[in-house]
Amino acid sequence: MAEVQMTSSSPKSTGCKVFKSSSQCTRKIDTIATIAIIAIIAIIIAIIAIIAIIAIIAIIAIIAIIAIIAIIAIIAIIAALPRSERP
Repeated sequence: MAEVQMTSSSPKSTGCKVFKSSSQCTRKIDTIATIAIIAIIAIIIAIIAIIAIIAIIAIIAIIAIIAIIAIIAIIAIIAALPRSERP
């Protein structure tokens, strides 16, 4: 982690010139790739979470609208009944 930050902060170093052996270079690239993959996965999870929250809110809103319509319908049916048949 520190190696990645050190190389990215100095403008002279580009890629693997800082490291002497190719195995260290490969390790650095693997680290960057791993960090990138983790970041992408985190972004995807965040997007899915936001979509899920919106979907849950939408479902709750739809249920609430249906409930309100049902209550209005029940009130209308009761109001339409003759007074002797009302509960």
